[in-house]
Amino acid sequence: MKLLNNILYEILKKTSRLRFFGKIVTMFQTWWDSRQDNTSLEQKEIIAGLDIGSSAVKVIIAETDSSKQIKVVGLGFSPTMGVKKGMVVNVDQTVHAILKAVSEAEIMCNLKVNSAFVGIGGEHIRSLNSHGIVAVSKANSEITQKDVNRVLDASLAENVSNGKEIIHIIPQQYIVDNQSGIVDPIGLYGKKLEVEVHIVIAAITPVRNIINCVKRSGLSIQEIVLGPLSSSLAVMKSNEQGLGYVILDMGGGTTDIAVFYDGCIRHCAIIPLGGNDITYALAVGLRTSFKNAEEIKIKHGCTLNTIVDEDESLEINGVGGHPSRVVSRKFLCAFIETTVNEIFKKARREIYRNDCTHKPLQRHIVNFIIALQHLICYIIRNIS
Repeated sequence: MKLLNNILYEILKKTSRLRFFGKIVTMFQTWWDSRQDNTSLEQKEIIAGLDIGSSAVKVIIAETDSSKQIKVVGLGFSPTMGVKKGMVVNVDQTVHAILKAVSEAEIMCNLKVNSAFVGIGGEHIRSLNSHGIVAVSKANSEITQKDVNRVLDASLAENVSNGKEIIHIIPQQYIVDNQSGIVDPIGLYGKKLEVEVHIVIAAITPVRNIINCVKRSGLSIQEIVLGPLSSSLAVMKSNEQGLGYVILDMGGGTTDIAVFYDGCIRHCAIIPLGGNDITYALAVGLRTSFKNAEEIKIKHGCTLNTIVDEDESLEINGVGGHPSRVVSRKFLCAFIETTVNEIFKKARREIYRNDCTHKPLQRHIVNFIIALQHLICYIIRNIS
């Protein structure tokens, strides 16, 4: 078991950076498909994605062509201490991490980027479902883009408080004269147009801080995209959204939640707990440094201490002049299991609180901490 852990640690240490980029590729594809509806390009175009996380900044550069193909050509990664729980706490450190990650990606592909899609997260993110209704404006009752814009505006009435701004407005379905399940009402005839939407709202100040850091790094922002949404679209096929899925994306400082059923997103939220909280629990419980605890978590961690052999042990480096000591691996895995259980119990409460449990939901885990690879799905099944 120890040899297997060592081999797995070395493999994952080299590949863990790549696991952050799937959601950005999906971001690109959605944007590119929308451009292709109106534009035919013969030359390649360069686009970039920027994910500012609680533990690291990630950058991806891709080429697109007229065949709608996206080819990833550059990746950049830089650890940062400038972001905590998805919010900027140190501008200079965050800007430095962005510049370093961008430079790494540009060197890899020998290209220069000037703008990027920017992912956003944090506990300040809120979402809600809303409803709008208007009368069709044209005399012949044909629904136009103007009617769609009006009904979307109507769905926003009184839903945004002071200090908040809208990140996404996602139509779930349109209803024309009580006929539901309509994806695109333009060109249909009817007297009354309704829409059900999912609205994502963020606090203005954290968003402005992210924008400020990106601009200071010399990049312009093409679009701000919610992390849980892009993560979900990266791992689900379009026909899976109707089955009922809970997507959990565990990062360093937060865990993202997105709930899909009936073909569209119904709820999203961000819990201020993640992999760093597991590391802190280990550092305190083992009385060692955060750096040592992180390495121990990745190399020896397990989310289910009952499967760990009683005779497995490891040496823990002391701090503050204290000598090293040997502890049971079962002992350290108990700290991990307790914190992981807490995270997923909070996720379950979030889902219950928003009345999502009346639908059959498939549990699906993405982007989890590499230390949690052992039987994390077993824990989810027992919590659910």
